[in-house]
Amino acid sequence: MIPDFNYAEYVWSSYAIAAAVIVWQAIQPVQRYRKIVGQIKEDYLMRSEDQI
Repeated sequence: MIPDFNYAEYVWSSYAIAAAVIVWQAIQPVQRYRKIVGQIKEDYLMRSEDQI
């Protein structure tokens, strides 16, 4: 009475997809933050050069 594990590939692939989505959701805000900070720094430097 050992169950047949024909569905294992679907379960593990759904775990992999869920893990990839979680990692993506953790990385995206950090990348956006760095991009925004870089843009702010660039704008600040441009404005400071214009005032000289």
